[in-house]
Amino acid sequence: MKRCSILIMIVALFCFSVNLSAQEQLAGENKDNTRFDNKEGIPLSAMTLSEDQNKKIEEIGANYGDQMLELRSQMTVKQIELKSLLRDPNASEENILSIAHDIQVINVQIQKMMIYYQLDIRKVLTPEQIRTWYTLENPPAKRGRRQ
Repeated sequence: MKRCSILIMIVALFCFSVNLSAQEQLAGENKDNTRFDNKEGIPLSAMTLSEDQNKKIEEIGANYGDQMLELRSQMTVKQIELKSLLRDPNASEENILSIAHDIQVINVQIQKMMIYYQLDIRKVLTPEQIRTWYTLENPPAKRGRRQ
């Protein structure tokens, strides 16, 4: 019974992380497409923003981008560790559950950071822009250092 509940918890955790990945991919698919569903809103990249707004949003993205990249890297490492432990017949349940818990903690940190990112973006937008904004955007991941 205990093993069954542990297995169900691990499967649920995997489903949750796969679901988040699918949402991120769907959010990124419309970047080049100019047609948007009014129910979902308009991404920042398609909105008409002032130079000042663009500058502030870019700074906000830079602040959150590095942190999000680090958290996602940690998540990937933990997921690989979990897969390895699940395939190891000598791995203890305690180790498996510990890694699963670490993944859950990182997932919560990512979600919180996404909310804070969006709250900071809201401070830059006008009320009308906030109403039309597609709010499920993630901070842009930084790919290398700017000199």
